[in-house]
Amino acid sequence: MKPVPQRRVWIAAGVVSASALYLVISTLSSSGFAELPVSAVRGQPSVGHVKMSGQVVPDSAVYDARALSLQFTMSDEQGETITVLFRGVKPNAFRDHAQVMIEGRYDPDRDLVEADSLLAKCPSRYQEHDRESTEAAFAL
Repeated sequence: MKPVPQRRVWIAAGVVSASALYLVISTLSSSGFAELPVSAVRGQPSVGHVKMSGQVVPDSAVYDARALSLQFTMSDEQGETITVLFRGVKPNAFRDHAQVMIEGRYDPDRDLVEADSLLAKCPSRYQEHDRESTEAAFAL
């Protein structure tokens, strides 16, 4: 068997290292975007991918179970609102006043966010769980 030249080993190690570095950087850059307020998104000609959180405006949600389409209005901490269109199964915790987090793309022509993901939490569930955990901890 012929010995492998040292140069080939270094080239192969460099290619493997560069590939690993590329994977790490591309993963971090695709998921490492900041959460934006409605005012930073609304009316902008090109925002790209956005991540936003807020509260569901009461009586704004329209869900079509057949088309798996949910459209609602979300408000941020400053009271700014924006329309969100999500295509998928409505989360169980989604309801009026629920805290939601969305990720998607802003469409300036329709002035709405087309959400790729929608997370909703029910504050009463978490508050009750936290209260029970606290009481149990102090009961010791």
